Amino acid sequence: MRKKSILLSFIICMFMFIGSVNAESSITCTPTNAYIGDQITCSIKTDEPVEVSSKLDVVAGDTTLTKDGNIVYKASAEGTYDIIIKTIDPGYTNTVKVQVRAQTTTTRTTTTTTKAKSDNNYLSTITINGEEIDDFSRGASKYFVEVENDVTKVTLNAKAEDENAKVEIDGPSSLQVGDNEYTISVTSENDTTKFYKVIVTRLDEEESSNTRIKNIKIKGYRFNFDRNSKTFYLNIDKEDTELDIMVTLSDDSSSYEIEGNENLEDGSVIKIIVTAEDGNTDTYRIIIEKKDTNYVPFIIAGIIILIIVGLVIFFVIRKNKKKKEEGKKTKEKEARSKKTPNKPEVKEKDYQEEKTIEMPAISGESTESDVTSEDLPEDEDDFDVPLIDNDEEEETRILSYAEREELERTKALNDDDIGSVIDEELEKKLSSNDDDEEEYY
Repeated sequence: MRKKSILLSFIICMFMFIGSVNAESSITCTPTNAYIGDQITCSIKTDEPVEVSSKLDVVAGDTTLTKDGNIVYKASAEGTYDIIIKTIDPGYTNTVKVQVRAQTTTTRTTTTTTKAKSDNNYLSTITINGEEIDDFSRGASKYFVEVENDVTKVTLNAKAEDENAKVEIDGPSSLQVGDNEYTISVTSENDTTKFYKVIVTRLDEEESSNTRIKNIKIKGYRFNFDRNSKTFYLNIDKEDTELDIMVTLSDDSSSYEIEGNENLEDGSVIKIIVTAEDGNTDTYRIIIEKKDTNYVPFIIAGIIILIIVGLVIFFVIRKNKKKKEEGKKTKEKEARSKKTPNKPEVKEKDYQEEKTIEMPAISGESTESDVTSEDLPEDEDDFDVPLIDNDEEEETRILSYAEREELERTKALNDDDIGSVIDEELEKKLSSNDDDEEEYY
């Protein structure tokens, strides 16, 4: 029972504590209904750290407070805006809504909308001795710059985004050792003002302990250097085993050395060790990641090139071969035409027929197959067939058996019988010649 009472008391105390916190942090804004160009003032009451956030433009005041304070906002565009106050611990929030509308003028017959003047009171750049302030942002209102002890004066310049805005700079003419505050006021066309602060710290005469790096560049790679970080990751080519690193230090009196920048592999760590003038050291690390090379596109491209080259070679060889064959045929044709220019072609069939002409019988009798001089070829050189003189052969050739019987029979006949036989033979001969002449014609 006692334990339950203690637990109940603890819970009651917690609720009382939260209620007291909520009561101690509050925000009040006026006006909550505004027109474009109006300024809205929010009053914050708190006994603990709070953050105030809104999409409205801040004209004056800090958004992080540890005690009571005011924040001035500018109504730039129509809409409903939330102004939120939040305690850092235990996380209490409160919201105020502000309605912003355009200014209008109404008459009996027409409604006229008056265009508001520009409320742009932002800076585009801030330079010190001709160099832009690192990490400048239009929305950030405070910057810190350190200079060496031998720097006694700085030239501060600022440029507004709107050419109609007015820029004024207020600050010391010479630097003292320590912090030197400069205030830049930017007044817009509609007379709203935004303030920027630049705090220039002049170092003491003692040795510098500055180990900060101003920039790191690596040849062949885009290296994103962040002044607020000391560990970086860099993806390099697989074949690279060493990098060309260029380091720019914030303090010329400090020095640096690089370790681990050889035989680089995936997971290797390159260390940049910075030593300040007073001997203080600090280490920056670059962790190496190696990307794999994709050879597939190169292989595909190589295969395509080989196919194209092969096709070109094939068609060239084919074309050259065709030209050679055509040239060979042309030469053979020219050679044949030179060898027999005017001699007509003799068909094999006609030549065989001329070769197989039957020769006339040796006897004086003529038959249907007797060959005349007209049946012989005009050119005797076309084939080797000798012409036979029948009168000479009659005396020299060997008589056949039938011819010998006919000769014996003729010798046995008397003169009258011989005469009649001669007459019959003459008539046969004459009739045979007549038939041959008619057949010729």
